[in-house]
Amino acid sequence: MCAACGHSGHADAEHDDHDAHKEHHEGHDHEDGVIEFGEAQRKAAGLQTMTLKPSDFQEAIRVSGQVTEAQGDEAAVVAKSAGVLSFTRDHLSEGASIRQGEVFAKVSAQGIVGGDAVAQNSVAYERAKSAYERAERLVGEGIVSKAEYEQAKAEYEQARLSLGSHSDKSASDKEYKGKGTSVSSPITGYVKRVLVKQGEYVELGQLIATVTKNCDLQLRAEVPEKFFAQMNDIEGANFAMSYDMEHVRSIKELNGHLVSMGRSATEGSAYIPVTFEFENHGDIVPGSFADIWLLSRVRSNVLSVPVKAITEEQGLYFVYVQGHDEDEYEKREVKLGGSNGERTEVLSGLKAGEKVVVSGVYQLKIAAASGAIPEAHSHNH
Repeated sequence: MCAACGHSGHADAEHDDHDAHKEHHEGHDHEDGVIEFGEAQRKAAGLQTMTLKPSDFQEAIRVSGQVTEAQGDEAAVVAKSAGVLSFTRDHLSEGASIRQGEVFAKVSAQGIVGGDAVAQNSVAYERAKSAYERAERLVGEGIVSKAEYEQAKAEYEQARLSLGSHSDKSASDKEYKGKGTSVSSPITGYVKRVLVKQGEYVELGQLIATVTKNCDLQLRAEVPEKFFAQMNDIEGANFAMSYDMEHVRSIKELNGHLVSMGRSATEGSAYIPVTFEFENHGDIVPGSFADIWLLSRVRSNVLSVPVKAITEEQGLYFVYVQGHDEDEYEKREVKLGGSNGERTEVLSGLKAGEKVVVSGVYQLKIAAASGAIPEAHSHNH
């Protein structure tokens, strides 16, 4: 009897302690499914709500695509002569900034069979120049015919042009003689690719590097044929990069516009291209793939929520709704309609006037999950 009474008293005390702990614990579920989330927790989580009301909603076609450099913003750098390439600028790597006309490498054929093209052109220039100056003096005295003079002049001009295309300075500047041809950037921008290595032999006309202005970029969406009838309604786009899916960007906010829209699928493909152009603010990597929402017609009186307000669990979708008490929240299952990348239509589960959590959702979800798990108590009998 005494043993039994002692056990009962211990259990009652433990039960009372558990009730007291539960009563004062923030961020847990009541039996009616309400989640308590106190003021301190709201501030720490940066929790924010919005009041639902019907508004205009822009429908979208979700497709995939890629970001590329805009046409005309990329330039090729090629070798003006054959020879061994040596970089004159340190740390020339992909992504490095470069100015128009900036020399970053030289190509020299010194020590190579066939000789240095610059040195050969320099010698030919000096010889042609001397012959031309002599003919110019003698033609007036009748010692050199007019035809011989014209021939000497033509050879001089040809030699001068040949030297000018292979050297930074004129042949009269001895400091630059025989140092090879320069390699410079035709535009101001960024180095996109460097295709040769230090000390590598290059041929005349070989591609050495590509430079891009990287000011404007293009977003190319690949639209399945089944959406062809809806393409005339496309007027804009939202997109998220594959490496940053949480950040949805707007073509409109990036001062972009629709460039072109295909009227048929490309050969060998079941997709129709749609291209936009926009300003690059420095945080988008050209060549990367993207999820794209092509914005089309606008519907009015639609109930929708920001995408960031929605959580997903095993194929079901939920939002968190604030109760009459600011400290109380409810996890509510919703049925969703279309999405434009920024907002998603709600078909059922919510009504106008309710307050939905749009920031701090993840922290509220963790609090709800942790509160739903009962605390374990061990009993030693």
